[in-house]
Amino acid sequence: MLKVADPVLSASPVASTPQMPSMGSFQEFYWLLEQLCSFSFVLLAEVEGETTVEDWQRAADLVQARYPLLSVSIRKENGKRPYFVPNPEPIRVRVVPMSSISSLTDEMEQEQRNPFGDGSGVLTRIKLIHSRERSAVLLTTHHSLGDGRSNLLVMQDLLAAAAGEPIGPRLPPGPTGDQVLGFKEVPYKRKLPAGTKFSIVPDLFARSGRVRIRRLQLDREETSTLVQRAKAEGTTVQGALVAAFVMAGRHYSKAWRTSSVRCLNTMDLRSMMHLPMTSGVLLAGHHAVYEASQSLPFWEFARWIKNDLRKARTPEGALASLGSIRNILSEERTPEQFQTILNAGPSINLIVNNNGIYNSRTDFEGLKLRSLSYAGPVIAEGPQNISAITVDGILDLTHVSMNPFPDFLEEARDLLVTFSHEAREPAGAGLRG
Repeated sequence: MLKVADPVLSASPVASTPQMPSMGSFQEFYWLLEQLCSFSFVLLAEVEGETTVEDWQRAADLVQARYPLLSVSIRKENGKRPYFVPNPEPIRVRVVPMSSISSLTDEMEQEQRNPFGDGSGVLTRIKLIHSRERSAVLLTTHHSLGDGRSNLLVMQDLLAAAAGEPIGPRLPPGPTGDQVLGFKEVPYKRKLPAGTKFSIVPDLFARSGRVRIRRLQLDREETSTLVQRAKAEGTTVQGALVAAFVMAGRHYSKAWRTSSVRCLNTMDLRSMMHLPMTSGVLLAGHHAVYEASQSLPFWEFARWIKNDLRKARTPEGALASLGSIRNILSEERTPEQFQTILNAGPSINLIVNNNGIYNSRTDFEGLKLRSLSYAGPVIAEGPQNISAITVDGILDLTHVSMNPFPDFLEEARDLLVTFSHEAREPAGAGLRG
């Protein structure tokens, strides 16, 4: 009988994949990024209820059998675009006793500091922090396998399976963003010479080791007040979050105060394309520029952000986002050449990814999901990456960066709480530091 202290549980072999999922442009883009820095997702679920470690390994086996993208690796050949290949290796749940850890945030940080490299191995990891009546599960995936919504679907099935519930049959491979938007795969316009080596950048693991993660929550009253006030002001929680983090960043950074702030907002394509429960990478990105000369009151700025994002949350906006990625990928490049291209472009200062309200189940057979936290991918050394998700009325914020602003989460929360409670904008409130 295996005990909690065993570092790895034995796992069942995975059946060969009958149909390989396709790899779209965003997935190829993320495959390249993962070779420059830790660009994977880490999803943390805190669960109450009695379980055994065997329950979780059985759940991992069932979930891997259900989702085709959990049984693949990535292969790259000269002159060809990278593609998925079957990987029959089972996902082995790594087990750590709850009594031996001091911080779940530190555990997230450890996972984020361990990139998947060139994608030739297993692309999903599950780490179980276990005690008899309480568990924390860390699901870490290569971003080419799925986006934030996809990982939530996998986690929901993992919790249901651990509780002994049926989770349904194997799913067919989902479409790529290219397929949803009507793009076809095209060969490279320019190929590299035969024999070119495709290798991760030399400092990948050293660079990833500098990742820092912090977490913070707004309580139920603070979250409810924020949601209601944002609605009353004609904006969204996303608009308020971006406004708060831009203001907090400008308080800390002279560069943010004296020059424009470039923000990447991620957008889920599922509702737009009527694919609510589809796993995979179905998102687009909107690059917004907030000029240093802007000096709007908080809620006016939040409304401006909402309207700017609304223009992007259209089929035309999604096409433009994907088109820019396809243009970058039109020529074959090694990871180091790809890094040179990225370095030549404008730097991103802030990433805000709001996964919204988690409307799926929190109660399973004998298990209760208490909280979820997301650690988003690291694009480069500079950006401040914020991921948000609301579970059971509590807004969870996670900050990931190689060079994090001190007290970034705390200052943004103070701004959100202050402006949510004030009856009117204070005179002169704006974006200037």
